[in-house]
Amino acid sequence: MNLFFSTALTLFLVMDSLGSIPAYLSLLEHIKKEQRRFVAFREILFSLMMMFAFFFVGGWFLHLLKADLTTVEIAGGVVLFLIASRLIFSKEEKTEIKWQPGPHLIVPIATPLIASPSVFAALMIYSKSDVSQTMVLGAMTLAWLVSAILYAFARPIHRLLKDKGLMACQRLIGLLVALIAIQKLLHGLHALIQG
Repeated sequence: MNLFFSTALTLFLVMDSLGSIPAYLSLLEHIKKEQRRFVAFREILFSLMMMFAFFFVGGWFLHLLKADLTTVEIAGGVVLFLIASRLIFSKEEKTEIKWQPGPHLIVPIATPLIASPSVFAALMIYSKSDVSQTMVLGAMTLAWLVSAILYAFARPIHRLLKDKGLMACQRLIGLLVALIAIQKLLHGLHALIQG
């Protein structure tokens, strides 16, 4: 059970839903008020479908490459550390991205905002880990559900924390992801030395 919640927490942190709230609200501003809830629900649902699809595609791709567990552990640590670096040191580029006004389908809300390349990379890593696929999919769904709830309350959260507060949360999340990355990297190196 601890492994389940650890996996869910890692995926939730990588999703960076708090840090994405300003960009999320900015993209919905161009949509008619009566349509926003439907569009938001649709895009959040699309993001889950894409994560499910990429989990299996990523697992198949790693299987095709014949990547063993130790390789995936080390690569996973490196990738997660790079993700952490982006979260910690990034400027407010998410709020500065300018997309064309109008209704958006899948891009850019479902991806790359919610289901980002970082999430896809993490899912690919977990697809080849020694954790059962069913457990990873359950953890992914839980992480997505918590993120979806945050997006549902994006406006009051943004009013409470403002851009600066959300950026501070993003940096804290980056630090936590860095700790997970180093732990995964050390675990992989230990397995490499022992093997």
